[in-house]
Amino acid sequence: MFDLNLSQSEYLSDLKMALLNEFDALYKKHQNQGIYAFALVLDGLLVAQYTTVSTRQSLLSEAENKFQYLSENDQWNVDKWHYRAQTQQGVALFSRKMSEYFQKTRLNSTQISAKERFNDNALNFYIHGMQEVKDHILDQFNLGADKITFLIHLSSNPQIALSSLERLNPPSSNLFEAIAHLKSSLISKGRSKTRLSQIDKDLLIDLGQLLEIEPYDDLQVAQQAYMLTLEPYFLETSPSIQRLINDIAAMDAGILVMTKHDILQRMKQFHS
Repeated sequence: MFDLNLSQSEYLSDLKMALLNEFDALYKKHQNQGIYAFALVLDGLLVAQYTTVSTRQSLLSEAENKFQYLSENDQWNVDKWHYRAQTQQGVALFSRKMSEYFQKTRLNSTQISAKERFNDNALNFYIHGMQEVKDHILDQFNLGADKITFLIHLSSNPQIALSSLERLNPPSSNLFEAIAHLKSSLISKGRSKTRLSQIDKDLLIDLGQLLEIEPYDDLQVAQQAYMLTLEPYFLETSPSIQRLINDIAAMDAGILVMTKHDILQRMKQFHS
């Protein structure tokens, strides 16, 4: 079973081998197209899903090719990159070892802080693996560190990509371009009205119904909020929704942090 704490070196070796196999396959296929980035993509449970590269030749050059090529705005939008690895000895095989462990660990976490430590540990594990793989790739394929950028990507949390970019790559125009793009996207989203996904909306409806139950039981509400954090879809919700649910479930010296009034006030921001 995958264990981040007891046998990390063994599984780190498995992760590196999976990443190397997938990059090797992608490089052989796209090496003449100007590969400028390599990404490991995670799902909401922080389980590795696949790797992908993007190339200079895939960038949009003519309007009529918009369905075949990336637009300039999507140059660092990993979800829209075209080229994904498809190998039998790659990330998918490795992830089957870890998914069961990840799910059980989340279910066995009795405190929000424990889950946060687990998430940090998992992300550090991926970054460590990618760092060692990056050094090997640059040497094996004779690539310049300023020509190809490495990152970890989670669609629901752009901060992970930003953190990985800064930790994995030396200063370069490629890196600065990627960071500027991601930060610009975050600023634009912050200025615009929050757009809730269907998962966000459903969760807010469930929370609203929970608050209407009479007589009101603050401990029961906190317990239900905690149970929501264990759902597989929780990390797919927006960061602001996650913070709200975590705060509802939190206790300080045995006292709940949020009252019913506090919760209702926080919920108003999503309906304004």
